[in-house]
Amino acid sequence: MVSLSKCAWLVLGVADAQDHFLASLNSSANVGCKGGSLNRCLSSCVSHDDSSGGECESDGTTDCSKSRCCKGKSDKCYTKNQYWAACKGSCRKGEHDSYDSSPWDCKSLRPKTNPLVKCVKKCQTKRGDEKSCVGGCLYASSSGTGSCEKDGATDCSKSKCCVNKGESCFTKNNFWAACKASCKPGEHDDYDKEKWTCNEIDGSGGGSMGTCVKGCVDTCSDGPAPAPPPPATGWNQCRGGLQYTVDGQLRTAYVMDNALNDHGEVVKVSGNAITLGHGPRVYLSSRCDKTISPDMFLKLNLMGKTMEYDLDLSKVGCGCNAAFYFVSMPAGVRTECSDYYCDANAVCGSNCAELDIQEGNTHAWATTPHNAYDGKGCEKRADNYGPGKTIDPARGPIEVKTVFHADRMETVLTQNGHGISIHHDSSCGDNLQNIWKDMGATGMVPTFSNWGSGHKNMDWLDDDVCGNQACNYGAFTVSNIRITGGDPSPHILPPSPSSRRRTFRRRRRRTAVEV
Repeated sequence: MVSLSKCAWLVLGVADAQDHFLASLNSSANVGCKGGSLNRCLSSCVSHDDSSGGECESDGTTDCSKSRCCKGKSDKCYTKNQYWAACKGSCRKGEHDSYDSSPWDCKSLRPKTNPLVKCVKKCQTKRGDEKSCVGGCLYASSSGTGSCEKDGATDCSKSKCCVNKGESCFTKNNFWAACKASCKPGEHDDYDKEKWTCNEIDGSGGGSMGTCVKGCVDTCSDGPAPAPPPPATGWNQCRGGLQYTVDGQLRTAYVMDNALNDHGEVVKVSGNAITLGHGPRVYLSSRCDKTISPDMFLKLNLMGKTMEYDLDLSKVGCGCNAAFYFVSMPAGVRTECSDYYCDANAVCGSNCAELDIQEGNTHAWATTPHNAYDGKGCEKRADNYGPGKTIDPARGPIEVKTVFHADRMETVLTQNGHGISIHHDSSCGDNLQNIWKDMGATGMVPTFSNWGSGHKNMDWLDDDVCGNQACNYGAFTVSNIRITGGDPSPHILPPSPSSRRRTFRRRRRRTAVEV
């Protein structure tokens, strides 16, 4: 069976990956399930299912009281009486048809679960064939969860249904939907300026699952077909404790690795040092859990304080980007990268403010504050940096010091008693102001990444000094992180139930898959 790698699931997106998997299931060469009693059970589900295999009604001439869904995007299934319902764009209680004086009840019918899902799950439970062809259908059907959402704080795009009577599941964007009593396209929440698309999602499954199950029954062969690989869930791993100091007092943060593949061998944490090989992106958290959650991140408020650390960048060549930065995590929901990551370029589908203290290699360095929607930000490059210059990473370790003033920021790189400085002030406008705002309100999460491949995706950083050199995949080490000027812990506010998502980009940075 043609399978998708973990990375492919992430790149394609869940919807595209589901289409890919359904197509592979319907290929006669790839479909298979155990015959006999299981096949008969599934056949019964398909042939007797009241929702006609999950198919929705196309117009108002057929009864939708069984399927409870309509193919028209603006149509809903409204009851005329207890025996009949039809798909209509709108319905006013008491109205009647020109050919029928019987008034309409106009109750909107929204199923909580697809009957076909219930039937198929029952077959699987009885027969115990969890890795059968139909197991893949259940997985690929986004309506297969069977549980409905209780309020607007949870995503209903998978369950496609709401518990509260009178509420429907409406889309905010391509990644988030919520249960609301009503939704007007273009409206936005008080805490989020992103407009709602307000496409209503029905709970029937749209017929894709019925088609899939029929394919399993009709083309059943000997032996089971493997289930599809899972999407990006449960990959996050705690890599250990990283020590740092606040006014001389020792503290410990934990390194959470969001590895798109197994990056255990390239993330090394020991004492006060973290070494990051090429590929991963890691976050500092307040605890060491097996999986990532939105309330675990270490959030620091560095306003009025100074942060210093030691850096070995000697092995990271042209075309690579060894980064130490801060972002206003968490995003309101799990992102395309299956965690809560956000940044100014929305590389995982969600925007937020980003402060790049360090983006560099042996030849170039940039320090950049970004507001949530400015991918370029207020970028400033380091002068006298690179081979044979005042700061030459190949020569040895570098000491990095950033001072966070009330109205400006100064980053100083020092090596062998000589230094260079990078200044950011009010001329950066919202790019710096948004950093100060987020630092003070909720704190920002320390993040490390090491990425890059061919030269084209790093020409914004080192094109003038590196020519067309590609990344050498070298590792870098940050150690001895120390903060002075007071406790950096902010007042933590709860995460918004809605994500701040955009697709705006000005340059390609920290892409989802860089291996």
